[in-house]
Amino acid sequence: MVSTIIKEEGLDVEYKLHIKGLDSEDLVAFANSEQGGVIYIGVQEERDIDGKQKGKVVGHKISDGFKLTILDKAQSCIPPVNITVETLEMDGKDIYKINIPSGIYKPYCTKSGTYKVRGDGQNHALTPNQLLSMFMENEREKFIERFKEATTELEDVMSHLKVEVTKQTSIIVEDIKEMGVELKHQMELVGDTADNVEMNASSIESTVEEIDSTTTDIWHYLKRSLFQIPKLDSKINDLMDKFEVSDTFEVQQYVLIREVINNFITPSNAKRYSDARYAKKQVDLLKDIFPSFHRDEIKKIFMEVVTEKTRSNF
Repeated sequence: MVSTIIKEEGLDVEYKLHIKGLDSEDLVAFANSEQGGVIYIGVQEERDIDGKQKGKVVGHKISDGFKLTILDKAQSCIPPVNITVETLEMDGKDIYKINIPSGIYKPYCTKSGTYKVRGDGQNHALTPNQLLSMFMENEREKFIERFKEATTELEDVMSHLKVEVTKQTSIIVEDIKEMGVELKHQMELVGDTADNVEMNASSIESTVEEIDSTTTDIWHYLKRSLFQIPKLDSKINDLMDKFEVSDTFEVQQYVLIREVINNFITPSNAKRYSDARYAKKQVDLLKDIFPSFHRDEIKKIFMEVVTEKTRSNF
């Protein structure tokens, strides 16, 4: 049993003698305030000997119908006000206690469009500036919540993409290694063909063209086999640029480019690729395969390998 109400009516407390005195404006006013509040029904306002306003418990009939009336008033607000209704016994008399927390979807209004806020123990009409401030704060909270959800979803996508990129890169590296063995074998055949050409001076020109055609076919085969590389390259670079995250994918590409060239160029054909005409054709093909690399960078790597192979022939 609660003996008495010691807190005077004010910023967060209001007394109502009867449920008929409860208005939707009272609920809206507390919901729009920063601290929320409590409304007691069955308590009469009176002043003590010091002139302070206190509440005298007179009691109120308790019934499901009265409780439903209170809840209906809260639901009629726009948006509905979240409240809890309790029954208390004070000085042997029953009363209602309505708890109204500060709302999270401010501003609230009655179904007739009245906006109120609690202040100085009274309900005051909201000013245009107060209304605008509440609207902006509500939209800010909504935006932050949506942004958090989007960020979480994006982090999940990024994590999954990282795993997939790593997996696909490993597969591609293995494919390149296997292809490199085959390319080396093909280049040895091309080298043998070039050696035979030297024995017949009259057919040198036609045989060189055949070698060039065979080489071009091999590079085109390589280009078709590596179609996954530019797709992965584009995806990962877009995501890394967007979130300003550094990655080692370019380093992996550099290693791939150098390994492909190193397996393609042999000591026996290195001198021929020193010629700018032949070098340009192969650099152009490599640029198509690795579009994120500058052509000058690819050319530099190509000529470094050619130089190394040429020197090893002596």
